Amino acid sequence: MRRRDPAPALVGRALMMVDREQALEKEIRRLIQGLITQSDRIVLPAYKQLYEAGNLAIPLLQRELDRADLSKTMRREAMSSVVGLTALLHDIDELASNVFIEKALRFKQNPVLASALRAIQRYSNSKFRISAFNNVRIFEEAALDANYDATSHIKEWLLGIPPEELKGISRVYIVRTKPEFDYLGTYLPMLNVVTVVWQTFFTPGNVMNWLMHRVHKHTLYHEIGHHAHRHKEFGQDPEQEAEAESYAKRLLARTSPISPMFGRLLGRIRK
Repeated sequence: MRRRDPAPALVGRALMMVDREQALEKEIRRLIQGLITQSDRIVLPAYKQLYEAGNLAIPLLQRELDRADLSKTMRREAMSSVVGLTALLHDIDELASNVFIEKALRFKQNPVLASALRAIQRYSNSKFRISAFNNVRIFEEAALDANYDATSHIKEWLLGIPPEELKGISRVYIVRTKPEFDYLGTYLPMLNVVTVVWQTFFTPGNVMNWLMHRVHKHTLYHEIGHHAHRHKEFGQDPEQEAEAESYAKRLLARTSPISPMFGRLLGRIRK
């Protein structure tokens, strides 16, 4: 039997690896461009390609993150790039992401960036039940009693949002309420991520949960309102909060109108 020369096959594999690396380099550049310009049209396909590349993308992501000077006050565009790259690294390899975040938080830096990095670190996939609604991934905290049926309610309420206003939302987190929480929901504009805090004042099956469902629905629509208005600031801005609140009330009035008396009651609960 003749022994075949392995050289051509090795060369072929090497060339394929080079082509693959060049393709990933292109996607990294495209992702960074999209994050800086806040273009979902650019970010989403690049994010998908790099995520599907898995471990091959990790060294490229780490290289770009190591290049960022986190000790300096960063502009919003630069922070969006760092947060987006870190989130992708977190989706591929949580350990690698946590190592970077721990190192990054040792520097004195912009508090908005630090808050965003801590938010990424908090959300470990192992702690959530994961499902999807169209292109939106829904992460329900595993510690939240499944009998609340929170994910099903969120999916139902998402149906009331016009598709063009929901477009670009990457994920919705549902987390159980904790004593230290002083908010009902958040929107992270750098990642287009919404968090809804699920209130557990009443046990699953209690008839009063209908009232909490109204609060949760209001919260979801309020945070989506920030996205629909393309708000970029992280934190409380009175004008943006008013726009998001107006958006939520408009959607609620269309999808589940209630009497003015109950509306005033729910307004006091949200405050």
